[in-house]
Amino acid sequence: MLTSDLVSYSKSGRYIKPCFISSSDPELNKIAGELLDICRLAAQKRICRRDFQDMVMPLRELDSKKNPVNALLKLLEERMVSTSALEEVDYPAMRRELFAESSKLLGREEHFGYEAFLSGTHPDPYGDLPEFDRITGFEEINSRGLLDLYNCALVQALLLKAQRVTVITPSTDQLQLRKLLKYLKFFRLLCDIGKNSSGALKLEISGPFSIFGTTRKYALNLASFFPAVLLLDRWELRAEITGRNSVSVLRLDETSQLVSHYRNFSGFVPPEIRLFHRNFAEKCPAWQISGDTPVFNASRGQYIVPDLSFTSAGDGVVIHLELFHRWHSGQLEQRLELLERRQDMPLVIGIDRALCDGEKFEELKEKYPAAAARCFLFRDFPGVDTVARTLDKFRSTLK
Repeated sequence: MLTSDLVSYSKSGRYIKPCFISSSDPELNKIAGELLDICRLAAQKRICRRDFQDMVMPLRELDSKKNPVNALLKLLEERMVSTSALEEVDYPAMRRELFAESSKLLGREEHFGYEAFLSGTHPDPYGDLPEFDRITGFEEINSRGLLDLYNCALVQALLLKAQRVTVITPSTDQLQLRKLLKYLKFFRLLCDIGKNSSGALKLEISGPFSIFGTTRKYALNLASFFPAVLLLDRWELRAEITGRNSVSVLRLDETSQLVSHYRNFSGFVPPEIRLFHRNFAEKCPAWQISGDTPVFNASRGQYIVPDLSFTSAGDGVVIHLELFHRWHSGQLEQRLELLERRQDMPLVIGIDRALCDGEKFEELKEKYPAAAARCFLFRDFPGVDTVARTLDKFRSTLK
């Protein structure tokens, strides 16, 4: 993500507008290409970060509002892979030993080069200092892709200070919509899903500045979600951005011609989910995890996007699972109220202990007894046995 000093935008009244650049501009592509060549060379030669900064210094001098070199470099540095300090090495002690040995050589006639001297018994003596991390890899991108990435990053940086974000899409492409909602669940955002007066899908996403506590992680999740919006053919975004003394409005749509750098999300499965799938299949043959989790209209145009769906191997009954994390407090009570009214709804709920401790859970059970019967607590990610017990218990109540 870009830091605030690297974000270029203008304001007109209450509206805020990012200063996008043209990804087809020849001069900008030339500068981006030179930066990329330096990054590739740095990875190939395993250059340390201090020397890398020296190599890019001439290009940094070109930095301006029109040529955002420093911002491009920040995005490139995030794509680098570098070494880190070896845990088993006491670097300060090693440096003391190295300096003592080198002082003994000063009076000798034969001399050693620095690299030759180190190649004997010492690793890099400054390996614990960040500026001496050696660049060992680089996630490839072309010059135009880098400029597109910069434009997207400008919006993401503004969304870090959002109070509320509204996304509207009239798209009827079910594949696009499912992918968008999959990203929404992946980043665990607090969102109300419905339709506007014209029937377009409408996402009302709470921003980090509307949530008390743990906002940094949530802010990064919201910013990370934005490139998924760009995968839609038609979309409109409106965000309320908190400034020092005012709130500005950011408005964008597909005519901004922003390009998403997300490509193969459908093939990515987080490790904890892969592990859950494998363990569930081994331990719970009575249930199968469904490959496609549907979106369904819960009540008065409010939509639910389950995290997982399960099918009973015996009779084909389908039960959905929705998970609530630390910033979903308001949505949790809304869902419990719904389940208290709709006891036939095939939905069970997992609640992160960071959101609801034991005492609070007991209070919810008293307030929503019917709904609480199909709830369970978890930490970080649900356990297989807990989910299976909840499914079996709720299945036994269905006629």
